[in-house]
Amino acid sequence: MRCAPVLLVMLCTQGAGYRPPAGVQELEATLGGQVTVISGSSPLWNKEHISSWCRQATREICDDLVDSNGATSRGYKGRAALVSHPKKGPPRVTISGLRDWDTGLYCWRTWNGTSYTLVKRLLLQVLHGFHPESHPRVLRLAEGGPATLECLYAQAKRWSKVWCKQTDEDTCDWIGHSDGVTNLEYVSRALVTNDPQAGRMALVLKELQIWDTGAYRCMESGGSVVLCTVVLVVSPAGSSVEDVSRVHKTPRRESPTPPSRPAPGPTPPGAERGAHSRPWPS
Repeated sequence: MRCAPVLLVMLCTQGAGYRPPAGVQELEATLGGQVTVISGSSPLWNKEHISSWCRQATREICDDLVDSNGATSRGYKGRAALVSHPKKGPPRVTISGLRDWDTGLYCWRTWNGTSYTLVKRLLLQVLHGFHPESHPRVLRLAEGGPATLECLYAQAKRWSKVWCKQTDEDTCDWIGHSDGVTNLEYVSRALVTNDPQAGRMALVLKELQIWDTGAYRCMESGGSVVLCTVVLVVSPAGSSVEDVSRVHKTPRRESPTPPSRPAPGPTPPGAERGAHSRPWPS
């Protein structure tokens, strides 16, 4: 039976004295499915303001995926669209062909020429529709606490390994290496331990933040062999989960490689940005 895509209505009105929303809405979705998010009309939605849908990477960085000028990031070309024309109704963004790595914290924001204004935050969780043989482990934890991600491997596989977080089709940002080296962005709150005799490598993350939500891979350091996948969901206290899974498709197996990716800093939409990912350790 063919099911209709999901239409999620988010009314975000802004006027005098507007303050950015503090809450985060949680949504569960299905692998291969589609979500559409609609924002209510507001004085900010006009030709002088650029609206964008971004994915929160760190406290300071939110990577633009698509904006009202028509720009779309590499991993979302053909999958994401943002419509903000006043004659076509309230602004909306649609993401189709959902992957496990689409799981993450998203923000809808506007750029007024000098700064961003936050409109909405959405914690998207692609947790349904996986084939039983390829279903990732799902770890749901509270913000502020620790997380331990375990990777078991055959003792014969003694090559170097990494834990990384996949952020688009071809990019898995490394966090920690089996030799103990940690990415500088995580060095204060991440620890990787490796026990070759037991065939176990673990990643411990401290002080979890909502934007830590995502798909984590334990993989060969060259990026060609994925040993395991853990989908980590970091939920804010008192949040509610809405199941919006509708479309089921058989997932395809992915073995991502990890080149560096461009990522935005505090620059306006459409501007060229520097590299966010750090080179993988050798």
